Amino acid sequence: MKKYRVVSGSMMPVIPIGMEIFLEEVSFPDLKKFDIIVFNDSGKYTCHYIWHINKHLDQGMIITRNLDGYKFDDPFAFDQVVGRVTNVKLPLWTKLKLLFWIK
Repeated sequence: MKKYRVVSGSMMPVIPIGMEIFLEEVSFPDLKKFDIIVFNDSGKYTCHYIWHINKHLDQGMIITRNLDGYKFDDPFAFDQVVGRVTNVKLPLWTKLKLLFWIK
């Protein structure tokens, strides 16, 4: 199990700056919407939640979002995923707000 310390506020208030997160290795078919993952974004690690997964492509494409302004990340391939966060989940209320764009 890998562990990292969060250095930005893009997932606040669910994951505050300075919080330690734990990652597990995950296979592509096991990923699902709203999983919080860490991925390699051009050499820097980013922690966001999954918004969409296209499982019909050979390498699979993932689109993530942050909680700071609900910005979408550019699509990326599964091989950029470092791991899934195990010690934090998005609360149900947050998921509902995100589904219906309630700020």
